[in-house]
Amino acid sequence: MLNLIPGDITNPPSSGGGGGGSSSYVRRKNGTSRGSTNTNVVRFSTAGEAGGSDITYNASSTNGDSFTVNTSGVYTVSLTVYNSTAVTAKAEIRTGSAIENTVAGTEPSIRSYKNENQAEAYGLSSTFYIPANDLVWVIFTGTFNAVLPDLYQVSISGPH
Repeated sequence: MLNLIPGDITNPPSSGGGGGGSSSYVRRKNGTSRGSTNTNVVRFSTAGEAGGSDITYNASSTNGDSFTVNTSGVYTVSLTVYNSTAVTAKAEIRTGSAIENTVAGTEPSIRSYKNENQAEAYGLSSTFYIPANDLVWVIFTGTFNAVLPDLYQVSISGPH
């Protein structure tokens, strides 16, 4: 017989005895445009699910879209994109105190990176620590397919 007491797997001590804290989640889709100044930073025009207060979505027609992390912690960011032509395309998940538009492949803000030269859908996912007030944004240099907008999605959840 299993006897549950404070500190066991169901009620770990780090949770303060409450069985764990809550985390936030935001999903955006229809990422088929970019900022007018930051021409590599994707804009996700359609809201998906959202909950919690640890993540704030920032829409900018100039800079491209981003998320502000309001609470330090470990987050998971997932991205799906579709490169609609067979040209070299980079997809990147990035974090930092300010949005960067440069696409050299060596920027310290890169958390996950994919370089493809085929017309196909692909995804990225990464889990990492993000300090409070840092931004999360997506770089995509491929060709958008406006007929399939749901193939362009980003989600962020945490802190875990």
